Amino acid sequence: DALARAMKGAVVAVAIVLCAGARAQLTIESCEHVSTGKTIDCPQHISDLRLGAAAYAFNSVELRGSGALVRGSLALTDNADWDYTSCPPSFLGEADRLHGRIVLHMVPDVGACSPEQHARGAAQRGALAWVSCIHCGPLELAWEPQPGGNANLWRLGDTRHLAEPLAVDISHKDVQPLVEALRESGVTVIRASLVPSRSQFERMWRSPAYWCLFVFFSVVTAIIIEMAFTRGAAFLMGDSIPVRSLSIGTLVAVLFGNIIRFIHLAVDPYWSRGFYPTSVALFILLLPSSFELVSTAWYIAYFASAASSSGVVSVSLARSRSRWALLAGSSLTLLLDVGITTVFLYRANAFLFILKVAVNLVLVPSILVVASCLTAARVWPSLRTLPGPLMRKLTRHVQVSIFLQAGLIVMVIGVPWAVVDPHRQLAVFTLLLTFELANSFTKVHSFRPFTHAKFIGPLERAGREVFTMVWSGAAGLNAKPQRTSDVSRPSDDDARRSASALPLEGHSGSIGEQVDESAAPGTHLFKGVSVQFCREFAMAHGVTLHDDTYRVAALVRDHTLESRRAAVELHAGAKTGNGAAAVGTAKLFVSHAQSCKFLKLVDAIDE
Repeated sequence: DALARAMKGAVVAVAIVLCAGARAQLTIESCEHVSTGKTIDCPQHISDLRLGAAAYAFNSVELRGSGALVRGSLALTDNADWDYTSCPPSFLGEADRLHGRIVLHMVPDVGACSPEQHARGAAQRGALAWVSCIHCGPLELAWEPQPGGNANLWRLGDTRHLAEPLAVDISHKDVQPLVEALRESGVTVIRASLVPSRSQFERMWRSPAYWCLFVFFSVVTAIIIEMAFTRGAAFLMGDSIPVRSLSIGTLVAVLFGNIIRFIHLAVDPYWSRGFYPTSVALFILLLPSSFELVSTAWYIAYFASAASSSGVVSVSLARSRSRWALLAGSSLTLLLDVGITTVFLYRANAFLFILKVAVNLVLVPSILVVASCLTAARVWPSLRTLPGPLMRKLTRHVQVSIFLQAGLIVMVIGVPWAVVDPHRQLAVFTLLLTFELANSFTKVHSFRPFTHAKFIGPLERAGREVFTMVWSGAAGLNAKPQRTSDVSRPSDDDARRSASALPLEGHSGSIGEQVDESAAPGTHLFKGVSVQFCREFAMAHGVTLHDDTYRVAALVRDHTLESRRAAVELHAGAKTGNGAAAVGTAKLFVSHAQSCKFLKLVDAIDE
């Protein structure tokens, strides 16, 4: 029996060493009677069991090498067997229970003590190896976890270099039969061999495709940072917008959130390098979401305030108390995030972490989505009277923002299921990043300062060129050739005839004179109409004191529809009734509510 056992162990050891480069394994070698030491048959459900065993990053290079081999009997422990008063934790059982054995620790409390400190605690009792099963709770096992996702976990105070014992993770659903056998084996000693190697997580983290993906996300984040900064600078320096405004607040929140996100993506995306301790990694990972909540709250308040101040509709959210309650509530989530992270720097607490996730990633985003929907439902019916293109633009921005925020809530709920498997983790985190960046871009892109053209940064300019090139290429592949005869744009002669056919009846001077062909192309973009032209145009088309600007805008669109030229092009060189030029270089830009009376607006400008 002894010879057979030795031969079997040698064969298994050689096979494990030969295969170690492909996959780490915890392999059951034999079972022995606890009192006689004789070899007995192992329970059938574990006789051929092989479990993947991912080495922790704090193991020494020698321990992580493919030639490392540990053989010994297994000892099962859980958190009730350890004292977590201090780290490393102290074993509460018999002094020699772990000596010379491979310690299998079920669901260790890595919040109280790091994996390295757990391994040191096992070494103090003479253990050969510390084998953790972190994701082996009943619910997590149903999610079919893979070992190695926590290989880079460490806390302040860790040396990140452990000469002994070997520490690995075997989180997998197939560990259940082994745990049941260890709990039932009152007279059986289960011997195993352990060889560490690279996990699926480590292979994913080291793959070129993984890093190309996060380089792309880093570049997109940098573009959003630049856009938020340049638009804020344009508002403050070019448009003289007050610092304490909703638009500036939204851009600042987006700016800081994406700066932190850029650090996360560029330095250590999803703890793939173990660059910083776990508490800091969680802080950098989750803090952008808190800033996203603040920016979303400010964005909703901005939308409601703009709708109310424009005279389109009265929204209760635009009132001072409601607006400040919304902004203060979202800002509290940011303070909560910072406070919980500060506590985590000293001692992790599962309850606080669950509270943080529930409030910052589920509760407050849900409240914001509801507030967005209620505000949009109140505003949209009144916006239907706006011109078609403007209505579609406003609706699109709000709808996209609500959709992205709701999508983030749904995906956050699925993160615990995704984080335990490398392929699911990559897919879900990619979707999360896409939604988060799209949400930030939507909010930043909706702000267009008047002086924005002077503040466009190189990244945004390059991004526009790349997008235009890709879009043009895709459109070119799908475009159908068009005959010249199909082109509907009128000729210059047609445009001149159309313009001359639209005089202002009953007034001297020809508002419908021919277009000034000597003007350089595009100069009409800098032209404007005079106040007297507005009065005569209104009188010629029967505009009364009760008509709003919506009706006048519709008249102008009808006026220019056939020629497809701007009104300033059609009336360039024309004279009003008092002999003054109807069109000239624009000196003022008037921003006003189109729901207000047009002639009252003209009187206000004239005064």
